[in-house]
Amino acid sequence: MKDFSPSPGVGGITTARFQAARHANHLTPAQRRQNRDALRGYLRPPGMIKNHWLLAEAFTYKAKDPDAAFTVPAQYEFDGASVPWLLSAFVPRSHSDILGAAALHDWLYAQAHESVPRRRADAVLREALQRLGLNWFWAMLMWRAVRVGGWEPWYARKESGFVPWFLSLPGSVRTPLSWAFMACAFLAGFAHDLARAGRFRAEGERICEEDC
Repeated sequence: MKDFSPSPGVGGITTARFQAARHANHLTPAQRRQNRDALRGYLRPPGMIKNHWLLAEAFTYKAKDPDAAFTVPAQYEFDGASVPWLLSAFVPRSHSDILGAAALHDWLYAQAHESVPRRRADAVLREALQRLGLNWFWAMLMWRAVRVGGWEPWYARKESGFVPWFLSLPGSVRTPLSWAFMACAFLAGFAHDLARAGRFRAEGERICEEDC
């Protein structure tokens, strides 16, 4: 008889509930109205307005390897998947099927960074995306993207060092240098990932077998 008990990474993250943070239930009507008034002041297209999501209730994600459980608390606010708007046609920032993984990854970066190394946090994202149903190839691609682009939010909290110095440069200097570096790093990393695609596919097949 097939065992229908929840697989290790399934449970809280697959039933997580979210609200638009600007319209969250815990705000007063006056606060929600003030947020709407501020939103009306934005003249940019909706796709260029930063997301503000709120976790309606806490959820726990049980990672597979090594075994660990991470609980994201209720009312945690995050911006969805941190995807540049030019690429959001390929990976929407607020796609319903990956929102839970985005909340988990943002929380690991912002609140659990002292106990969870960055490499581990990124690996948890890749696993969580697949447990939510994303194809292994796209999970691999998004994992590579955060491996390349996640350095800024991860190291920006440091008070001294290269990253704080780099972030203090004028945007006209910092932005093109940052994009050039990340583009080169992504292409090199993606080529390396394709060479070992069998490993990522096997991970996806394992997760599927545990879930089906």
